[in-house]
Parts: sequence; structure tokens; C-alpha cells
Amino acid sequence: MTDAEYQAKYGWFDENAHNGIKSKERVRKFAEVLTPRWMAEKMIDEVQGACEIESTVFEPCCGEGAFITCILRRKLALAKTYAQKLRACQTCYGIDIQHDNVLICREKLVKIAMDSGVKWRDAAFVFDRNIIHGDMLFFPMIVRFYDWKGEDWTTLEEMGHEGPQQKTFDF
Repeated sequence: MTDAEYQAKYGWFDENAHNGIKSKERVRKFAEVLTPRWMAEKMIDEVQGACEIESTVFEPCCGEGAFITCILRRKLALAKTYAQKLRACQTCYGIDIQHDNVLICREKLVKIAMDSGVKWRDAAFVFDRNIIHGDMLFFPMIVRFYDWKGEDWTTLEEMGHEGPQQKTFDF
């Protein structure tokens, strides 16, 4: 998909609109320069196995989701059943220092998942837990993500109110 086709389909966000830089202050303070989608796609082409449904992907500086959205699209293209689509969503994790980026990334991922047939409620539930606000630059840091493995449900309604177990990762 070309950038023009991408923008036409997902016009509510355009990573090229700000040329990768939202403000000079954000570049200076956080070294924030967002990756264009075309570059993310080319880089992901070089990584074998990252886009398989069961491959867990963690993006430590996810920004607005250039890499993780490309990966999710590819995972969902392989998924045949609803359970596989949900699993593709569950294996994508990200963290970013900027809260607005986290919200934009979540919104993009939910939209992509819904376009593939995942219910809004399920996609929002997963990405609210898998894409989090935090700072990966200062160590030591404890990050808590949800562990979706071992669950044999096909919709989140089957899971119940407790939700998945949290796992702690020390970085």
C-alpha cells in the first residue's frame, strides 16, 4: 500500500504530516523523531519471523506505532479465525514516554484490528493493556505487561472479569 493509499484509508492520522517531528522541544527533550511508515515496512521486511501470529513483539519506544502497526497488519493477514486474530493482537506490546503517542498508537492498532474483523471491545481491551505509557531510558525499570499465553478462550467475554495475569519484566 502506498502512503497515499494509506492516508486515504486512515486519513485520521498521517505520520508524514509532521515529517517525523512534532516539535523542536520534543526532539530536544525526548529525542523524538517518528519513523515514516514506508521505512518501518522496509525494516520489518528484513526481520524473519517477526510477523508470525505467535511471535511476541515488544517495541520499547513505540511512538505513534510505525513498526507495531505494520507488524500487526501482517500478522492479521495470516490469521484465519477470530481466535488467531485476537492472538495476533495479544502478541503486540509497546511502551512510549509520551502519553499522546500511546493514545495514538492504541487508536491505530484498534482501527487495524477492527478492519480485520476483531470486535472493538476485544481490541480496545487488549491494546489498553499492551500499549503503555512509560520511560524505557531510565534503568532499572519494572514493566508490567499482561501474559495472554495459555488462555483457551476465543473472545474476551469468555475470560471473565479477572483478566489475564500480569507478568513483570525487569529491564
